[in-house]
Amino acid sequence: MNQIARREDEEDEAARDLEVASSNADRGEDALAKKEEGERHNAAGEGGLTRDSRARLLRDSGAEGNEDRGQPDRVNRDKERDEGLQEGGEQFTHVARMVRLRPSRKRRAAERIHAEPESLTTDDHRSTKIRTKHPVFPSRRIGFHLWLNLFAGSVPREHRSLRPMIVFVVRGRRVGEALAMPVPLLYESHSHTTLCKHAQGTVSDYAAAAERRGLKGLIVTCHCPLPDGISSEVRMAPDQFDTYVDLVAAAREAYAGRVDVRLGLESDFFPGIEPWLEKLHARNPLHHVLGSVHMQVFHYRQKYWTGDPFAYQQTYFQHLAEAAETRLFDTLAHPDLVKNEDPSAWQFDRIRPFIERALDRIAATGVAMELNTSGLLKSLPEMNPGRSILELMHARGIPVVLGADAHRPERVGDRYAGAMRILQSVGYRDIHLFLERKRQTVSIADALVSLGESPGTA
Repeated sequence: MNQIARREDEEDEAARDLEVASSNADRGEDALAKKEEGERHNAAGEGGLTRDSRARLLRDSGAEGNEDRGQPDRVNRDKERDEGLQEGGEQFTHVARMVRLRPSRKRRAAERIHAEPESLTTDDHRSTKIRTKHPVFPSRRIGFHLWLNLFAGSVPREHRSLRPMIVFVVRGRRVGEALAMPVPLLYESHSHTTLCKHAQGTVSDYAAAAERRGLKGLIVTCHCPLPDGISSEVRMAPDQFDTYVDLVAAAREAYAGRVDVRLGLESDFFPGIEPWLEKLHARNPLHHVLGSVHMQVFHYRQKYWTGDPFAYQQTYFQHLAEAAETRLFDTLAHPDLVKNEDPSAWQFDRIRPFIERALDRIAATGVAMELNTSGLLKSLPEMNPGRSILELMHARGIPVVLGADAHRPERVGDRYAGAMRILQSVGYRDIHLFLERKRQTVSIADALVSLGESPGTA
């Protein structure tokens, strides 16, 4: 207890160092100071500062305002601030453990830190901008207002994984803390449009949902058109493909700078369709092409269903491996979807040898496989694929792409955090996405943080 008391006394002493007496505080108030006073008054009205604490902060702001106005060369003043930050930079890198440190009672009353984080993009990286509204830094070194850019690449990886709370240290002393806005990293890599006749909402609705979820982008992957009216009741017609491209382009323009909307496609595979898909995929630049075996559609069932559920499962995984070997696809979608055809006939131990042979062939191609969160909504409620197949995939080094298979805007990015926890539990440390049909890698820990989740393993 004595150690705690001494620690709080030291923190109180640090807080007293921030108090600056000024005889001309009233004369030093300008428009900015009045605005700050109003904000402090509102905060106090909600149970925040006492009258004495507000007066102390008012004196501090007045003194620092006079100090700035008395500076003959503003450029030199800014340079001095930068030097002050640089002096504390090394301690910040090593001491800022991104954990929530609770200040003493007096200090909490004297220093109400309100952070206004804002995500911004530069040419080659993102940063988080944080403004401290109260004089929590020693005024002679930093100044009243501080804009601090924390670039993702400037903080060690182990600290970036715990980014939500940032502790500010200057000259070896903890002087403040603030929550940093998570940097969006993830894309919804599997979503649809109303052109498939069984989805709801506009592309812009899906982009808005991605923004609310904290995603960086949306890749639209509606069901591809097929020739001769094949399963036309659940996909766009061939003459609607250009309309599809235009819909995605319009949403991309509307959400420029907010959500990175990209054009993709979900293409059905069955033997013999390869020439059609080759021409289709070449019509427009695509970012992500999903390959799917939809065993539930009439055309596929008509050709391959023999009345034996187990034989049908074998055919499904045979075709899944063949799809990877065509090299027409970046990712194989919902790769154990067949278990929902007849859940009572799904016996994993029985079908496992056929799955393992298919996975061996898929691994040899380098094609990714999807972890599709919509499986939880199907007749056998678990993600596609289930944990047992994920373990087999991990043992073979098969990369995983997340997708919610969103047919409604509210399902964009649905259950991503839970999916990544499952992946962590079977040994995965990275997930992947495709842009310009090139595989991108994202640390699961960083991806969880980008969603406001803890990065730890399950």
